[in-house]
Amino acid sequence: MVCGIAAGIGSAYHAPVAGVVFVLELALGFFARHAVAPVLIASATAGSLIYWLVEAKPLYTTSTLEMAPTSLGIALLAGIVFGGLGWSLLSLLEKARSGFGKVRSLPLRLGLGGLLVGLLSALLPEVWGNGYSVVSQVLQGGQAWQWLAVVLLAKVLSTVLSAGSGAIGGVFTPSLFVGATAGSVLAQVASLYLPAAWVGDPRMLAVIGMSSVLAAVTHAPLMAIVMVLEMTNQFQLTVPVMLASGVAYAVSTQFGARPLYGNPIEAGR
Repeated sequence: MVCGIAAGIGSAYHAPVAGVVFVLELALGFFARHAVAPVLIASATAGSLIYWLVEAKPLYTTSTLEMAPTSLGIALLAGIVFGGLGWSLLSLLEKARSGFGKVRSLPLRLGLGGLLVGLLSALLPEVWGNGYSVVSQVLQGGQAWQWLAVVLLAKVLSTVLSAGSGAIGGVFTPSLFVGATAGSVLAQVASLYLPAAWVGDPRMLAVIGMSSVLAAVTHAPLMAIVMVLEMTNQFQLTVPVMLASGVAYAVSTQFGARPLYGNPIEAGR
């Protein structure tokens, strides 16, 4: 089972190393040494097939992003913002599940969630699906922050309604959507008040936001760091991504948010 998880995550996101870290950090815990070799082999095999048979490139393609002189300071402050954003998303999910739980009939509960999400997506089709197209646009640059802010709020609301009602679907990829759009919005708004050289390329903060929000939501910062760097091929941003993700993880856990996938150590007791 865990080999399948690693292979599926690695191939779906073009991130074979992240698939292994996902299993070790979220499913087994890093003490499951006996499982490391088969998980590595499974994820590497799946990644090789994707490389040979589908496309030999990262999931998200963008030009090389350069670090600004103030990148580490920006990453530190951004980590606080993204940690709070991830914690808020988890809190909203808990409240939505509690609210929808009052509707005893499963068909009625799912129908209500589908109706609300359908009405919202009719107004903003960008909230449909996993958000791959929007994240790709953000990483290409050029989107106005006002539009991104509206799409961000709509995606958070649709995700909360869908997951809260119990519909089949995840929060994992929407977390990447939220991080990318929030990062670009934060960078563009900051540029209105600070010199552009201090803030740097908004796409850089979008990459940092993807990893940070994912770390805050899953409580798996190592997986989030490795996955986003593999998906975007922006390994030169390793240090700011690590810094922001670590801060975001600390903020989210400090307020006692329940992680998206639970705690593998507690589950094994």
